[in-house]
Amino acid sequence: MKPLQYTSLLSLLIFTRLSAGFSVSNLEVETLTNPLGLDTSTPRFSWQLQSDRNGASQNAWQIQVLNDSKVLWTSPKTLSDQQLDVPYAGPSLERNTKYTWQITSWSDHGEKAENSGSFHIGLIGENPWQDAEWIGAAEDPLPSPYLRKEFSVGKKIKSAYLYVTGVGYFEAYLNGKKIGDEVLAPSPSQYQHRVYYSTFEVTDLLSKGENVIGMILGESQAAASGDFLEERFHNRARNYPGPLEHPMGIAKLLITYEDGQVVGINSDASWKQGRGGLRYNSFYGGEDFDARLEPLGWAEAGYDDSEWVQAVEYDFDAQLTSQNFEPIRVVDTLEPIKRIEVEPGVWLYDLGQLIGGWWKIDVSGKAGTTLKIQGAETLNESHYPKQLEKGDRISVGFAHGRGGHYERDAYTLYTLRGDSIESYEPRFFYSGFRYIQVSCDSPEDLKSLKIVGRTTHNDLPQSGSFECSNPVLTQLHINTAWTIKAIFQGGPMSNPNSEKYGWTGDAHLFAQPTNMIFDAQNFWNKWLRDIRDTQEYYETGHVVPTIPNFRRDITTTSPTWGTVYPLIVWYQYAYYGDTSVLKDHYQGLKDWVAYLQELHPTGLMQGVWADHVPPGVDEDGNYIQRGMSDESAELIASVYYCVSLQTLSKIAEILGNDDDQALYAKTAASFGKKINEKYFKKDLGYYVVPPAPKGFHTEQAANLIPLHYGIAPEEAVDGIFEYIRKDLAKHGNHLTTGIIGTKAMVDLFPANGMEELLYKVATQPDYPGWGFWIEKGATTHWQHWSGAPDHSHGMFGSISNFLVADIAGIRIPDPEFGTTAYKSIIFGPLVLDDLDYANASVPTRFGMVESSWVKKEDKLIVTLSLPTGTSGRFLIPEGYELSDSKEQSDKISLDSGVWDFELRKISN
Repeated sequence: MKPLQYTSLLSLLIFTRLSAGFSVSNLEVETLTNPLGLDTSTPRFSWQLQSDRNGASQNAWQIQVLNDSKVLWTSPKTLSDQQLDVPYAGPSLERNTKYTWQITSWSDHGEKAENSGSFHIGLIGENPWQDAEWIGAAEDPLPSPYLRKEFSVGKKIKSAYLYVTGVGYFEAYLNGKKIGDEVLAPSPSQYQHRVYYSTFEVTDLLSKGENVIGMILGESQAAASGDFLEERFHNRARNYPGPLEHPMGIAKLLITYEDGQVVGINSDASWKQGRGGLRYNSFYGGEDFDARLEPLGWAEAGYDDSEWVQAVEYDFDAQLTSQNFEPIRVVDTLEPIKRIEVEPGVWLYDLGQLIGGWWKIDVSGKAGTTLKIQGAETLNESHYPKQLEKGDRISVGFAHGRGGHYERDAYTLYTLRGDSIESYEPRFFYSGFRYIQVSCDSPEDLKSLKIVGRTTHNDLPQSGSFECSNPVLTQLHINTAWTIKAIFQGGPMSNPNSEKYGWTGDAHLFAQPTNMIFDAQNFWNKWLRDIRDTQEYYETGHVVPTIPNFRRDITTTSPTWGTVYPLIVWYQYAYYGDTSVLKDHYQGLKDWVAYLQELHPTGLMQGVWADHVPPGVDEDGNYIQRGMSDESAELIASVYYCVSLQTLSKIAEILGNDDDQALYAKTAASFGKKINEKYFKKDLGYYVVPPAPKGFHTEQAANLIPLHYGIAPEEAVDGIFEYIRKDLAKHGNHLTTGIIGTKAMVDLFPANGMEELLYKVATQPDYPGWGFWIEKGATTHWQHWSGAPDHSHGMFGSISNFLVADIAGIRIPDPEFGTTAYKSIIFGPLVLDDLDYANASVPTRFGMVESSWVKKEDKLIVTLSLPTGTSGRFLIPEGYELSDSKEQSDKISLDSGVWDFELRKISN
C-alpha cells in the first residue's frame, strides 16, 4: 500500500502541537561549537532549527562572516533546506584570528530566525610554528620535567592565544594558573606521524609587566623516560628509539597588541627546567606525588629558578594538527556510597559504579605522611562486583599476560606537605575501578580524609537514552553508556585497566550504539585519521590491530579486525551525512583491500582472531572462556574481507567511481562463492567448521556471520535460520557466540522476525548472556561472558542496537534506504509480548529524535518526535492497526514535529 500523506485521517488520530515559534540554534563550525584553532581555511557551517509547528522546514538560508565587526563575506540568500556542512566561500581567512558568523534562516511559512557564533583559525599556512622548538628535560631519565619561561608585556593587549602540546602528556600554566580544563592531553595519536595541539584564548590571564608561561610534561603510552619500576604495572614494550623516550613539549604564545603588533613567545632552549612534586608517572603503573617537593610559585613571576637548568631542544618533525575534537576532561564526580575500615590504616570505598578515570583526595595530616591509593573492579578475588560489606578486601590477584597484576601494581602514592587541607588527583594516569582502597602506615598522623571517583573521557555530548518495563534491558543500555565513557580516551581503548590499547576488532561492534547515545562524529573522525596515519607510518595498506600502534610487537592483523576501517567510515557517513569522510579515506580503504589481496593472492583469508571470547563450560561445570576460536578463523576472516569489498563498493558508488564500484562488487561476489564452496554444506543446509574443543560450540557464529553479510546462498537462508533456532534451543536459548557472532545475532534476529527469541537470549539470568551479567551486578559491559577480567569492554555493547533501533524503533540510518544522517527517519518499534512500554531518544545533527510506546489494555499509544527539517515513516507494529479509522496502512509518512498515535490490537 502507498504510504498515506494524512489529511483527514490525521485529525482523527494525531494531536498536532501548533505554534508560530521558529528559531535557529546549536550553531557549529566544523561540527564544533565556537571552536578555537581550526586548521582549515574553508570551514563549514551547520545549525539546527526548532519550531512548534508540525511540518516546519527551512526554505532559505544566508550566512555572514565578520572580522572585528567588519563584514568579510555575505553569502547569497540561498533557496535550500540544507543545514549541514555549508562551506565558507569568502576571502582568505587569516591564521591566529577570531571571527564571528551569523546564520539567517527562513521557514517555509516565511518566518525568519537569526543566531550567531564564533570560530577561530589556528596555525595554518606555511611554517606556522616557526621559532618554536620541542623541548624537554636536560637530565636523563626524568619522567615529569617542569618547564618555565618569563617574559614581559608592555602594552595593552587585544588578544592572546596559546598553541601548545606535548609527547606524551602536558599541562600548561600561565601566571600560576592551569590553562583550560583538558586532562590527559593531547589525545593519543601515531606520534611519529602526527601530534595534536590545543588552542587556548589566554588574554585575561596576562598582565602588564612580568609574566610566566609553564609546562609540566608526562609520559603516555609511547613516551617513556628511563626504566620501569619493577613493582609497577606497565604491560607494554618500550619499542620507540629517539625523542619518544623523553617527554617533550612545544608551545607558541601569540600576543596581539592594540596597535597591531604581534609578539611570539616560543618554546626553546631559553626556557628553564626543574623538578617538582611529581616524582613518577606512568599511563599504566600510576603516579607518585610528594607535596613537600612541589616548588610553590614555580609558574609565577618572581620565582627563584637559579637552580633550574636550561631545557634541551629535541629534533622531532611530526605533523602538528589542531585538536578539533572534544578533549578529554573530568566529566563526572562520584561520591562513595559506602566506606569501611578494613584494618587500622586501611580504608575501602565503594562508588557503586565501575568507572574509567581516577580518584581525588582531600586530606590533612602530618608532613611526610604517605597514602597509597589503588582501585579495583571487584572484591575478594571474585569475578563479580557486590555491595561493600565488613570484611571485604579489593581484588588484587588478576594478572594480564607478561604485564603483571594490574590491580595490585597500579596505584598512586601521595605524600603530604602538612598544610591544613591538601587536594590531589593524578595528572597522567587513569584506570578502571569501582572500589578504592586507601592505606597509610601511620594513620595516627592523619587528621581528615575524603575521596571521590572522577571519570575522565572525551567530553562528547551525551543525550541518547533508552528505558523499558524490563529493568534488565534498561540497565543494559545504561551499562553501554558507562562502558563507552570508561574507554573513550582519545580513541576507543579496549579497557581502562590492563591493555589500554585501541583494538580495532572491538570498535566496530559498539560504534553504532555509541552514535545513538553520544554525538561522536568528531571522535570517530579523529580515530579514522589515526588509522590512516598508521597506514602511512608503516608505508603499507596494513590496518594494524591496535590504533594508534604503540606496540610494534602487535602488528599481525586479520580482515576480522581491520575491516573496522571501512565500516567506521561507512557508519560516519550513514549517521552524520558528511561525504568528506568518504573522500578523505577512499585511498586508504583501497590500500587496505590491496594489502589483503597481496597478502593472500589465492585461496581464502588467513584468520588470526575469529569469534573472540566465546563462552564455554569445562567438565566440572565451571565457566571458561577462549580468547580465540581458531576453527572458524578462516571462514570469518574471509567473510570480513568480503565486507571490506562490499563497503568499498558502496562508497565508490556514492563518490561516482563506477569502475571501482563494479570491480569491488564483483570481487566480493566471487570471493563469497569461494567461502561457500568450502564451508557451506549443501546436503546439510548450513555452514560447518572443524569441531571446537570440548566445552565450546562454534556452530552459531559460523552460520550467523556469513548470513549477516549476505554471503549465504539465498535459497539456504531459511534453513540456516532454522538450524540456528534449533541450536539455541539445544542450549536452553543461550548464545554460544563471541563478540563477532553476537553482533551478527543482534542485527539479524529483529530484521527476520526473531525479536522475541533475541529478547529471551538477552534476558537469560544464567550463564552465558547479558542477563547473567545484570544478575551478577554488572554496571558496565564485560570482556568475558564468565565475568573474568576485564569489566569495561565495549565489544558486547551491540545489544543496544536491539534496544534503541528495534524495541524503541528508531531505526539505524542507512544510505541505501535514503535515511542518511536521520534526515529521513524510519520508526519501526517492535512491541514485544513481555514489555509494557519502551522509549528512547537519539541525538542527530538535526536535533533529538524520540520514540515511545505504551500498552493500555488493548491499545498502544505511540509518540514520535522528529526534529524540524526532517521527515520520516512510521511502520505500524505487527498485530496493531490505527484506531477509529476506516483507512488503514502498514506505514505512515510523517513531517517534522511531534505525533501521537493510538493503535488497537487486531482481533484474530
